[in-house]
Amino acid sequence: MSATKYQEYQQAFNALQKLHKAKGYGRIKPAGS
Repeated sequence: MSATKYQEYQQAFNALQKLHKAKGYGRIKPAGS
């Protein structure tokens, strides 16, 4: 995975995590960890 793709993934994941936290979910982790 290239650095750019990884940054895009991180940004998208962070946005999703904020969305889920706003709905009360905070336990979702990226598939790689």
